[in-house]
Amino acid sequence: MPHSRRRFLQTSSLAAAGVATASLTGRTFAANDTIQVGVIGCGGRVSYQLLPKLLNIPGIKVTGVCDVVDRFLDRGKKIVADHKNGGEVFATKAFEELLARKDVDAVLIGTPDHWHVP
Repeated sequence: MPHSRRRFLQTSSLAAAGVATASLTGRTFAANDTIQVGVIGCGGRVSYQLLPKLLNIPGIKVTGVCDVVDRFLDRGKKIVADHKNGGEVFATKAFEELLARKDVDAVLIGTPDHWHVP
């Protein structure tokens, strides 16, 4: 089966994040604009599945990563830096610092369920 529920949810979540960002910030994005994304939680699923896919979407740039576990934070930072569109990326253990940044238009939350709401 070429399409799975998981793949549909991943794709539609990323699209919804872009639409929500534009409507919440009052900023609209032209076809050649870049949406700057922060990633909260850099554990296994994010590092090995979601982040590499996110980095390959045209018009998306990951500008910051956040995780409370040092090795996950370092891994997320390395994945972004090693990517062709990557480079220097902001890294922090405090998600509030990531959310307060002006260069973050949207976030990908890859934390355990009990951390999603905070």
